[in-house]
Amino acid sequence: MAGLRPVAPSSPLLEVAGRSMVRIRWAVPPAAAACTGVAIRLRVVGTSSWMSVDHTTSSLVEASPHRRVEAATTECFVKFLSSGKYEAICTAHNAHGESPPSPVSAPVELLDLQRELPVAPCAPLLEQVANGSIRLRFAVPPTASPCSYMTVKMRVAGQDRWRLYDYARSMLVDAGGSAIPAQVSECLIKGLPSGVYEAACEAKNIHGFGPQSPVSVPVKLEGSDLPAPPDRPVLQTVGHDSIQVNFAAPPAAAPCDFITIQMRSVGAAGWRLVDHSSGSLVERGGNALPASCTMCVVKGLVPGTYEALCQARNAHGWSGPSPLSLPCELLAEADEVECSVGPTTLWHSNSVDGGKVLKATKLAASATPSGGNGGQSGATDEGDIECVGVLSWEERNAELRKQAIDLDDSDQEI
Repeated sequence: MAGLRPVAPSSPLLEVAGRSMVRIRWAVPPAAAACTGVAIRLRVVGTSSWMSVDHTTSSLVEASPHRRVEAATTECFVKFLSSGKYEAICTAHNAHGESPPSPVSAPVELLDLQRELPVAPCAPLLEQVANGSIRLRFAVPPTASPCSYMTVKMRVAGQDRWRLYDYARSMLVDAGGSAIPAQVSECLIKGLPSGVYEAACEAKNIHGFGPQSPVSVPVKLEGSDLPAPPDRPVLQTVGHDSIQVNFAAPPAAAPCDFITIQMRSVGAAGWRLVDHSSGSLVERGGNALPASCTMCVVKGLVPGTYEALCQARNAHGWSGPSPLSLPCELLAEADEVECSVGPTTLWHSNSVDGGKVLKATKLAASATPSGGNGGQSGATDEGDIECVGVLSWEERNAELRKQAIDLDDSDQEI
């Protein structure tokens, strides 16, 4: 009986109750037969599909007239909503059926607060404070999701190339390094040669980095007697477990006395130092190289791809780090195949062209005539060695495998 059904409820009221949650309130309309429940539906403004509210889980489900809230209840929450504008309607139910739908509610908007990146910080302030050092001050920008880190980059004014500030070492690096915790508001950048510098910074929260700040007002660093950063080192393989590092001390007003080399596997976070005494990598300590050196050999390395950087020191302190070397791949040593037939083939790593090996032939030894060599007979000399080419490690391994197959075939023929 249509006359006994509830009349249409008044428009429900929507309120934002959290970053992804709304509260819906309504009033049960009067009816000749008491209402037993209310159905609530929600949709994104501009769409045609309504979703039913399941008040037991505070979530949206497929629209159904059987999803109802008891008549004694006059509000519910809907959680886990994405950003956007929402609107709602409701219908009342009694024993005789469903009322007409209410007018559509006024819309409410959920902002995408959970994915808001930080805004650009203000330009940092630079100040010369000591020989080769600049203090940089900055402010963390306000944002809905709190910032966790700041990054600072610096360059010589007028140049395109930026370098990153490494908070752990208080110096500039080409890549990597550690960011600055957001609770810190200043940093000290050391190891800078004289020049004019400018800087910029970025803030990061759980959603990523925001835009870069404006570039700072330049500051002139004068009277720095520190060495300039050295040129990038050059790496070359010199064996299956060794890499040669070539470098040069930079010119400086006060001559350099030491060089340090740091090396790591490409992609690794931590650097290890080259110990000049042992030629191996150490976590800390070790002996630096005299500035007169132009190369060192790092031994005991496992196969992989390596990169290095270096720093120079004079009486006034350490320079900034050099640019990163180009990567150098250390290949695994191939299985050796012994051959006693014909001339002996020798292989030696080429120290000029990394990743190559020299192929040489040791010619047959000549016998010493009887009575020679102090009366001993049957003695032989070492034989001559003739270089016959330069091969890659892959070509070398393929040739050794072919030689092994040829030997197997000759054994079968015998």
